[in-house]
Amino acid sequence: MKYLKYIWKNKQTAILLYLEDFIMFLLVFIPIFTTIKSSARRNYYSINFTVDYVADILPKMRGIGAYAVIIAILLLVYFIVRILLLSGIFSKLIDENVNCLKKSPENFWRFLGLFFIYIIIFGVLSGIIGFPLKKMMDNTVNVKTAYILQHIKLVLTLLIGLIISLFHNAARVKTVMENRFKAFSKPERVLPFFGYQIVEGIITFIGLLITYKIFILNGWLAIIFAFILFQLTIFLKILFKLSSYKSLT
Repeated sequence: MKYLKYIWKNKQTAILLYLEDFIMFLLVFIPIFTTIKSSARRNYYSINFTVDYVADILPKMRGIGAYAVIIAILLLVYFIVRILLLSGIFSKLIDENVNCLKKSPENFWRFLGLFFIYIIIFGVLSGIIGFPLKKMMDNTVNVKTAYILQHIKLVLTLLIGLIISLFHNAARVKTVMENRFKAFSKPERVLPFFGYQIVEGIITFIGLLITYKIFILNGWLAIIFAFILFQLTIFLKILFKLSSYKSLT
């Protein structure tokens, strides 16, 4: 837990990432929610967020294409800002005396290059694993077998993602430490990294599930409570993610 304690003690890095997530959430969620609410078939007191509900109001909404374009642009900006912030945050995790915002531009292009390298590796490995399993699912007539194969595919994809994340972040650490592009690096302290990443995933899954269950209840009180729980989930997720990064330094 020492890495989590370190992140909590130096939580300005977590706050930076949280603020970016919070701003993105407001920019995307509030306009869409307002449009859905104003377009919806609803009673005086509340609205019911169900599959049938969404299917009913989507044809009534105008400018869905415009929303898609705006969201795509926002996601691109979010991605660029995230890479920029992580460049400075990794510098801060390695040397707590540096100013992470001033250091952010220093490794931006290197971090961007690392992202594309590892996303391609992830895509290729996922395809190699997933394609034969998909063929087996398509060819089987047994529903239970198809169900099992589907979950095997999911577990293997998550495992690949976890391993790719390990090497990706180890390369980030080495890139910052040596101040040069380092595509591959042997990870240090593998078990703490996996531990923090797994806990992060569990917190995210449980938090989002409970948030959804509360959100679909009637009334503004449920929406407000779901909003607060969602923000708490995101902040805890960031704390454990940064702890996993710190474990590699």
